[in-house]
Amino acid sequence: MRLLVRTVDTPPVRWYAGTCGEPTAAGPCPAELYAPTGAPTVRCGLCGAAMTRRPAGMAAGAGADQLLHAGWMASALAALGTPVPVNTIRVWAHRGQIAAHGTDRQGRPVYRVADVLDRVRHAA
Repeated sequence: MRLLVRTVDTPPVRWYAGTCGEPTAAGPCPAELYAPTGAPTVRCGLCGAAMTRRPAGMAAGAGADQLLHAGWMASALAALGTPVPVNTIRVWAHRGQIAAHGTDRQGRPVYRVADVLDRVRHAA
């Protein structure tokens, strides 16, 4: 029963919406924003600012030099209208078609958004 509940009760896929950047007394809010796929807005947990979901704005927020692990990369690209399966990203990395640029706190390799988008264009 526990396995069934854990399988069914998984958290929703979330997309990366960039850094908040809302002006505060201490300067721009540094919080990283993530929201469930399909959510119309993102609310910053640090300063409370809300951002309307706009794919073009998300692309600018993520930035070409943003580093994401394969799971977040797949979620971000899907939210931007360019779905790429997470396993495809991993296969490209294994084949040397995209390069890892370090690892995240959990030790997962991270890839540049621009590198993955270039590979998507090349594959098309």
